[in-house]
Amino acid sequence: MKRVQNASAASGWGPNALAPTLAKAVHAVSPYPTKSRVHLPHASIDETVSPKLVAGALDQQYREWFCAFIDAHFPVSTYAYISRIDVNWFNVARNHEGSSGKALDWALRSLGSLHIGRVHDNEGQVMASREMYGRALRHLFWSINKPSLVAADETLAAAILLGGYEMVNPTGQGTWLLHSRGISGLFCLRGPQAHVRGLGRNLLASFRGFLVFEALTRGEACFLERQEWRAITSDTIKAEQQLGKACRLCELIEYAFYEIAQCPGFLASTRAVVAYSPTKNMTKKHLIYRMTRCQKALRDLQSQLSTGVRVARQSNNPENGSFIGLIPPSVADTLGVFSLEGVSSAIALIQQLLSVLESDRTRRTMKSLSVFPANDSIWNLVKDSTVIARMTRGRSNLQLAGPQAQEGSETWLDPLCMSMGMQAAIPPI
Repeated sequence: MKRVQNASAASGWGPNALAPTLAKAVHAVSPYPTKSRVHLPHASIDETVSPKLVAGALDQQYREWFCAFIDAHFPVSTYAYISRIDVNWFNVARNHEGSSGKALDWALRSLGSLHIGRVHDNEGQVMASREMYGRALRHLFWSINKPSLVAADETLAAAILLGGYEMVNPTGQGTWLLHSRGISGLFCLRGPQAHVRGLGRNLLASFRGFLVFEALTRGEACFLERQEWRAITSDTIKAEQQLGKACRLCELIEYAFYEIAQCPGFLASTRAVVAYSPTKNMTKKHLIYRMTRCQKALRDLQSQLSTGVRVARQSNNPENGSFIGLIPPSVADTLGVFSLEGVSSAIALIQQLLSVLESDRTRRTMKSLSVFPANDSIWNLVKDSTVIARMTRGRSNLQLAGPQAQEGSETWLDPLCMSMGMQAAIPPI
């Protein structure tokens, strides 16, 4: 408990800070009017004789359908990590049950129910999932206001799953971003070391790409750029090596991610430099230095990833095992390709920001000579962070491989996760 208090003080996130954010999400879930509620059939003889047995069977069914949801929406990233982490989402769904994790239980059921409804085109089941979601959200609100539960793995897991629900079945426009902001607060409250092993490792790996994208969308720095979070990369890799689960592909992706995590901060700093006048020259020089150094590191990682992916495609190459480790070859190839796209997009974003800073320097020089218009339209470029982020990511023709690839708006989930928040597909905001 003392560790949690210290972490919350250092991060500025605590239960009192998180409660208002979550309260907005709770109030966003309006109870359905009576006429639109799900009308359940009359109780069967089994339900009359042994209601607990029937409830348990339904719970297990929803959990298995949750596993099917993970398979359908994260067919690559799930199996890229499943052999490398101690506790995966399938373990959580099939083994978790406890009074301290009611929010997690209802979150699992809500996504399972939603997936049943989508697969079988059953609107009643989809509506039932929304009510389960509402229950989970209220239990989550209660957990976050309880000091003994606010930093628990189950609390963060429930928040992440409810954020995922909002991505595939939103209760309002941009509601998943509201969840993501609260999830960021929970990560900060728990601190980096809570995410090196166990379920915490899975939670960070599952959601970190969405945290980067959310920060880009808001035009704010991402907390994952901080040194204390970057420092856990070596701890994570060392732990995997000790367990014999390490591979070069994933090591490169780990290093690339924490370089990419700086991009939202670069975007925010560039906007600040351009928007405010006068700007200290040393501030701008330091920003340019940091961006140039990050871009150089990403280009080096890009080269290593590109070479590794190309070599790994040669099935008879003896170096395959060390590069992809325990990851299935088809999964490793798709993961490598999307990771490369994320790295390339980050390099392009940094290059454009460097160009903006150079143009700003020219503008200020020319303006001092009274030969440059004060309100040149180029500065509209940095007023909206989403414009730059979308422009630099561009459009990709890459498609997920395998029979579980989905058609429609939900196909952005796995690519965004694999590309570390930089994938071109624009999610519903």
